[in-house]
Amino acid sequence: MKRNVSILLLLVLLLTLAASCGKGEDSVPAGPPSAEDAGGAPVDAETEDPMKDDLPDADYEGYAFRIGAADENNADYLHYLYVEEMTGETVNDAVFEANNYVRDRFNVDLVWAEVSDTHFNMYRHVVTAVQAGDDVYDCAILHDHASVTAMLEGALLNLYDLPAVDTSKPWWPAFTVKALTVNGKLYFDCSSLKYDALASTRAVFMNRELAEELQIGLPYNMVRAGTWTMDVMREMSSKAYLDVNGNGAADAGDRFGWAITGHTYDYMEGFGTDIYKHTDDGTSLTLDFLNDHNVKIVAQSCEWFFGGSNDVWFDGSGSNKENQGALKMFANNQSLFSYNSIIRHVRSCADADMTYAILPQPKLDESQSVYYGGTNDHPVVVPVTNTAFDRTGCVLEAMGKAGKTLIEPAYI
Repeated sequence: MKRNVSILLLLVLLLTLAASCGKGEDSVPAGPPSAEDAGGAPVDAETEDPMKDDLPDADYEGYAFRIGAADENNADYLHYLYVEEMTGETVNDAVFEANNYVRDRFNVDLVWAEVSDTHFNMYRHVVTAVQAGDDVYDCAILHDHASVTAMLEGALLNLYDLPAVDTSKPWWPAFTVKALTVNGKLYFDCSSLKYDALASTRAVFMNRELAEELQIGLPYNMVRAGTWTMDVMREMSSKAYLDVNGNGAADAGDRFGWAITGHTYDYMEGFGTDIYKHTDDGTSLTLDFLNDHNVKIVAQSCEWFFGGSNDVWFDGSGSNKENQGALKMFANNQSLFSYNSIIRHVRSCADADMTYAILPQPKLDESQSVYYGGTNDHPVVVPVTNTAFDRTGCVLEAMGKAGKTLIEPAYI
């Protein structure tokens, strides 16, 4: 397999990341952020270690800390934060090391409370246990949408009720804390205790050999200069179309500037938009889609995708699966650009005869201040049947710290 990625640009992408379709912003203070101050105070790098935690010395006497997770796809989502043994694979072993850090620090045993069901249905088991008054899970991994359902059913604990949880720490994605805190409560969130936010980050992959053939330079310096925009990507894309099968029609047998799936998860977030906004007092959310910024995104994108240009192949099947649709076309050297999650790209290109560059999604225009990386994370929640607030908060904080310092560098 040939792969050549730019670690610097991957870092640029990941540093703008926050979970749950999130975007990077300043850190937020511990506890509910106010409507006036969601930024928090800056840390003096010379006097305070940002990775320092304030957790107490505690011995939980070998307590089995139960992580509820579905067994779907060989417990795929569980493996982002918990593994049972070392295998020699870099990220797996980093997760194992992070788990051991937590075990050793607090004398707890992390265990999988296995559920035989789909990942999406995991919330039903949490809700059922809560309604029966059964303390089955210390925490659980839920589907992002289903987390909201579990919250509305009254099954989830407000994370601010856990004294040890400090959302100003680097292992809590700042934008997500701010966005998901409503009326002083945070019922689900994502932290660095799991790395699927990194793996699911949306990025633009670029075929290096095709770029060289078309005499298009890799836009690394544009990214650094802040001039990597939709118009620049569109101009590069326009040079790539080739009627490979010679039938005179743009179809799946040809080469395109950009092959994109119909399921463009997080595409809008990549331009710094939000569908909801907080009211000024922070007590509720309001729908805020039909504004000038969002209309501009949709108008420019639709004009590019469907305005008669033949440089974009829009895969209407909507398949986000590896080795299918637009992802397969990119791996087959049939497109200059591809847009999807990092993990799907890497898996699809594992055996491809190509090298690629990883780029952040371009800005809408140069007035956009930063690059955003949308992502799909799967929140860790705490059922209301868990009353061990001190222990649970300490374990989750320690897992977040270990994920930030051990797992994240290994994944990058």
